[in-house]
Amino acid sequence: MFGGGSPLQVYGSPHQRLRRILLPAFNTPQINALMPTFLKCADELRQHWHSICAAEPGNVVTMDIRTGVLFATLDCIGQSSFGYDFDGFNTGFADPLLAAMARVECVPPSTRL
Repeated sequence: MFGGGSPLQVYGSPHQRLRRILLPAFNTPQINALMPTFLKCADELRQHWHSICAAEPGNVVTMDIRTGVLFATLDCIGQSSFGYDFDGFNTGFADPLLAAMARVECVPPSTRL
């Protein structure tokens, strides 16, 4: 996905060819079919943040949102593409992929297990 020839690094006619190949997966009916999964992941993120805020006295809470967004993003990709739930909100970095991402410092050190 990120190497040479990926959709993120090509231009001109190779980009147009890749876009024609990928476009059917991102048409309106396909995206509409994924909406329940996207909404579920967004709601899990909202609940996660709400629980953090509810646990803190007062009205001001400081939190690093990267980990929650990482969990929600990977859950959306995993559930919608592969039927797999990383379940990061409940298991932390127990999943091998999430643990690997923590090791390469995709998440702040304070949230690594």
